Amino acid sequence: MSLRVLNPNAEVLNKSAALHMNINAAKGLQDVLKTNLGPKGTIK
Repeated sequence: MSLRVLNPNAEVLNKSAALHMNINAAKGLQDVLKTNLGPKGTIK
């Protein structure tokens, strides 16, 4: 509650930061899976 008094947009900023973090994590996982399981992957 006190954070909202100091910064009314704090919740929106935190949601945006979490969304960007999740997107970056998913892209990293995609790269790992692509290099390991793709047609030229290391796991066959």
